[in-house]
Amino acid sequence: MSSFLRFTRRAFSILFALLFVISLPLAFIAYDTGSLLFNRMRMTDLLEDAILHSKLIPLGLSWYAHGVASRYPPDPYSTPDYLGIMSHLTTQDWITLRQISLTDEMLLDWTDTTVNGAYAWLDNEKAKPNITWVLQPLQEHLRQGNGEQALQIVYASLPPCTQAQIDDFKQRQKAVPAGTEVPYNPCHFPAPWESDQYDDYLTSVEEMTDAIPPVLNLVSTLAPDTPESDFLALKGSLRTARTVSRWGWLLPLLLLWLIAALSVRNFASLGLWWGIPLFLGGAAALALFLAIPPITLPWIDFATLTWPRELALEVRALLENVLRIIIAPLVWQGALSAGLGLLGVLGSVFAGRQKARRASTE
Repeated sequence: MSSFLRFTRRAFSILFALLFVISLPLAFIAYDTGSLLFNRMRMTDLLEDAILHSKLIPLGLSWYAHGVASRYPPDPYSTPDYLGIMSHLTTQDWITLRQISLTDEMLLDWTDTTVNGAYAWLDNEKAKPNITWVLQPLQEHLRQGNGEQALQIVYASLPPCTQAQIDDFKQRQKAVPAGTEVPYNPCHFPAPWESDQYDDYLTSVEEMTDAIPPVLNLVSTLAPDTPESDFLALKGSLRTARTVSRWGWLLPLLLLWLIAALSVRNFASLGLWWGIPLFLGGAAALALFLAIPPITLPWIDFATLTWPRELALEVRALLENVLRIIIAPLVWQGALSAGLGLLGVLGSVFAGRQKARRASTE
């Protein structure tokens, strides 16, 4: 009976040791992920740095503007070719447009509002986040000449009209009653149409500026048809992830305690039953540090496959930076665990030799 109990204790100890080796690196990565994603200040700093020092906003503006323009197919007699007008803008043009149209203060304010609203929603019982951007400063900023300055960037990007484009415009003018305006072709018209074309574009900018709402509810705008149940399910998942990230380290500690309760009877056995799992768990954490980037980054590339190439690269760079911040502690966590485990094994071996030496002298 006693041999069966010893076998059972040893079998469970080995099982718990294997579970420890698996759970230790997972507890590390869960804690490190939560330390970033569920830390309001760290996330705000990360996002603000990306917004101010990367091309995410200019390229995002380009993608958004092209998406909006695609909803208004050009009509030769009523609707300008918005996509054609924007097609000549370069990435540098979009960077300049962002600098003219959106101040750093606006972007930082919207970022703080978004982050604070998201974290407040995570802690309250409301179904949807309450994230409201104040857009009145943007409207006033554009009215103070910055809207026209942005227009000048767009207008300067237009190539000179070909004779065929000019002839097309003339024919469309003849086909409508006198005094009726028709859209200009997406090119830079020479005199005598140049000033009228510019005035038409400026009027469009002023109309778009006037249409900017004083406030914008971000969630209602981006996800108007998403049911509340989806938001509540997301909140539940995030809360579970936060709990796991905060308390997941208790599982490896519990497994070590169970191993000690079942099999540890002296210092030598403690060094072996704790040392070997700690060493292997630390080594697994270091292996995880090396394995995560080559496994994760291809999935990011796949997820952004249909995005504009430059924007996809910027998003990849941001997520790669996030990933690097999350997994960086695995180096010292894994090394420390493996080092402690190695010390435990060496201590066990030393204790065993000391015991054998004392036994031989007796």
